[in-house]
Amino acid sequence: MNEEDIWLSEPEVIEILGVTRQTCYNLRKAGVLKYYSIEGKLRYNGNDIAEFIAQCKTPKLQIPKAPREIKPRQANKERLEIEKPVKPIATKPSFKSEDSDNYFI
Repeated sequence: MNEEDIWLSEPEVIEILGVTRQTCYNLRKAGVLKYYSIEGKLRYNGNDIAEFIAQCKTPKLQIPKAPREIKPRQANKERLEIEKPVKPIATKPSFKSEDSDNYFI
């Protein structure tokens, strides 16, 4: 440890990493985050935090180009020529009154 080291408190580390207090605790207990107890208070070395952030970064994904040109799918001619049958419109039955020539629907 150098005299030039930057010491961070837990709230500062939480803000830098953008995690919750519980996540910071879990990382500390798992041994992923190095911490020190200075005068009864938890402190984190700024260099250790920077190293942790660097380890968490993933390389940019390189997507390979397609080996050949992809042609659009051609429509099936048979499928286009088939006509769907037209369904008749269903109507409600009507009833004729015996007394008059009126129909009730």
